[in-house]
Amino acid sequence: MDYRDLIYQGIDHWNAWREQHPNAEPEISQADLNNAYLFEGNFCRVLLKEADLRGACLIGADLRGAQLQGADLRGAYLGEAKLQGADLSGAMISEANLSGANLQDAILADVEAIKTDFSNAFLTGVCLEGWQIDLTTQLNGVQCEYIYLKAPHQQRCPSHREFRSGEFTRLFQTSNIARRPLILGAAGTSTASSPPPAVAPPPQPKPRSLLANEISNLPQAPAKPAPNLIQRIRKHGLWPWLSIGIPVMMLAIASIYGLHSASKQTTPPPDTPQDADSSQASSNVPATTPVKITPLALVDSLSTESSDLWTITLSSSNPMLVSSDAEEIHLWDLETNEIAETLFGHDDVIRALAISSSNSLLASTSGDATVRLWELSTGELLYTLSEHEAPVWSAAISPDERTLVSGSYDGQINIWDVKTGRLQVSFTAHEGQVWSLAISPDGKKLYSAGGDWVIKVWDLQTGQAIQTLAGHEGAVRSIALSPDGRTLASGSWDNTLKIWDLPSGELRTTLTGHTDRVITVAIDAGGQTIASGGLDQTIKLWDLTTGEMRQTLTEHSDWVLAVDFSETGYTLVSSSKDGTLKVWE
Repeated sequence: MDYRDLIYQGIDHWNAWREQHPNAEPEISQADLNNAYLFEGNFCRVLLKEADLRGACLIGADLRGAQLQGADLRGAYLGEAKLQGADLSGAMISEANLSGANLQDAILADVEAIKTDFSNAFLTGVCLEGWQIDLTTQLNGVQCEYIYLKAPHQQRCPSHREFRSGEFTRLFQTSNIARRPLILGAAGTSTASSPPPAVAPPPQPKPRSLLANEISNLPQAPAKPAPNLIQRIRKHGLWPWLSIGIPVMMLAIASIYGLHSASKQTTPPPDTPQDADSSQASSNVPATTPVKITPLALVDSLSTESSDLWTITLSSSNPMLVSSDAEEIHLWDLETNEIAETLFGHDDVIRALAISSSNSLLASTSGDATVRLWELSTGELLYTLSEHEAPVWSAAISPDERTLVSGSYDGQINIWDVKTGRLQVSFTAHEGQVWSLAISPDGKKLYSAGGDWVIKVWDLQTGQAIQTLAGHEGAVRSIALSPDGRTLASGSWDNTLKIWDLPSGELRTTLTGHTDRVITVAIDAGGQTIASGGLDQTIKLWDLTTGEMRQTLTEHSDWVLAVDFSETGYTLVSSSKDGTLKVWE
């Protein structure tokens, strides 16, 4: 049996076969899977030796115990992948994204990891013999208790304790490698690879030996703690005096504070003149009185047979809810809570939906690397746009309905003419995925959110960069504009939301409350409320003006993938990996 044919038929077909044969250990060594879409693929215990997986999308894939010796994974996307116990000896993973991946007990012997992103990855027990990294290798937030210096799992380091919080990352990030690749040797030493010598090369500083100088000097047992303050006080016989003096001092402070508070509450006489400067300053400060927001309640829950409900959008006509369901698009009648129509055409999971301002057009994007434009009232397919070379994750239609914008997993943005379906402008926007797009109300500016942790502002007509908004510490997964175009909200894998003033691009505030990655954000038609959802299975409602969190909705039982507000009335819809769409009012 040629297992390659199963994969070439699509990842869903492959996963279905794996479910039917859970104990099989297929061999697909040397397979050509360059730029393949293998999202959440089941490759547990699969032999993938020397496979070509360059640029492959393996986000969330199950690669536990997989044999990946000598595989080419350069530029591959392995975020959140399960790689426990996998053998990557001799593999090339430079410029790959392994953020959030679990590599516990994996073997990375002789692995080339230049410009690789290990942010928030789990590396406890990994074997790093011959690991080749440099200063561009990202190790922020790595969780690692110990490593092994010799394959397969020998010479534990530290030998008798665990790395302290952040210690593993600091060892590698602060080492002076003279910006040349660092190679971790099995004998507890490190070397730096050098470029070919030029004619009469100038003397180069000798790079530090990281393992020899840092790791070998790590204390192998915690040092005896120094006596704390209480122990020192007791030692010098001061405890009886302090046990009496401290209560007396606290009573005195409390009395003084009470008098001060009483004096502050005293109201000045009515005829006391106000200071002109203070009056003017207060008039320039926005009112902090929060807008009264009525708590939302769950009114309907619509069930589907799929957990691939990655995107939803609301049409103000009828009213209608448009949702993705794996490769299908469902048009829901919210008065009957039934599917009125289903649109077919995509060959992979649908990732984004966008409705035009007149509710006449619907754009859909998919993992099949296409963008499709539909007549919403009839369900007629108008165009299939096939210029992308990677899964397309985002879309937006300009307010005048003349321009369609799409963003893909390889960082590319395409700008299309809606009337003709022709590609007008194409450019690389981000060093990573284009997760989300938004167009300003005047149709002049395009905002894009990327896997490179930034939001970028573009001229919609020319594709020229205007501005970069930086501040998140993780991929920016979703953005939303206020109706007046003066505020932008962003949600990130760093578990936060940020509110930005436009057009200045200044960060107004950071909202914290989610306990895991934020996947989706939306702003209501009144410009008063932000809704956000994420991996913590909750939806949170925030006051856009004050940043105050007003409500948390907890009825979903898995990731919240998308939220959207209605244009008329205070209605919120949400979709989740639990297979449900929920309507809140």
